[in-house]
Amino acid sequence: MGEVLQKRFPDMVALFTGLGFLTVLAELVLTDHTEGIRILAPLAAGMGAGAILLGLGFPRGRVWATGLLLLVGGFLAAAWGEGLLFSLLLAFVAMGMTDNPFSVPSPFRGEIFFLVGGMALARGVRLPATLGLAGAAALLWSLPFLYLATRPPTPPPALAYLAFPQEGVGFLRLAGAEGYRVQVWLCQKGCQRLGWEWPGDRLVVFPLPQDLPPGEYRLRILLFSQHRLALKPRYVLEREVRR
Repeated sequence: MGEVLQKRFPDMVALFTGLGFLTVLAELVLTDHTEGIRILAPLAAGMGAGAILLGLGFPRGRVWATGLLLLVGGFLAAAWGEGLLFSLLLAFVAMGMTDNPFSVPSPFRGEIFFLVGGMALARGVRLPATLGLAGAAALLWSLPFLYLATRPPTPPPALAYLAFPQEGVGFLRLAGAEGYRVQVWLCQKGCQRLGWEWPGDRLVVFPLPQDLPPGEYRLRILLFSQHRLALKPRYVLEREVRR
């Protein structure tokens, strides 16, 4: 169960965010926010829910990435000349270099993006500018990945020592792990995370689960790059431990 949750965690976050958008949409409709300029709010919530749920149904594909870029380019092109609208949309695009500002940390912030974008599109659509600004957004969002791709490879760290007592807390020290983030997982039939994260160049002190039954376990040490976009471990070290 733990491995399934770990694998599906991004999908679960997206699903609950989409449900949050739908909740906002239902609240706006039930409170009669559907007349005049107020109709932009439920339209924005609907666009946000639709975009996230479509992404869940089709998680990969150049078509959806191109569609998102054209949408962002259209928003920026339509807002050109309106300082407040353009600056708000540009701020969301800039945040997209290190985060997912369209749905994180809450659907309400993502709704602002689609609300402001809808207000911009109400001013009209300019296709040539849309294509140009979509290309600029693609270039901007690719910069962090280009940075990661051009980093020189580093030698794999090594486990210097590991202490796994019967109760309390465990200890481990890594050699050559400077510049990494460390997570510790304990696995048997499933996996559970021990503690949070530690810098790789420090002593890692991880708590042991209470009432852990006797048996053989696998201790998985995950090493991540310091960059926030590094969501997959670069190295995984495993050791067999016994309780």
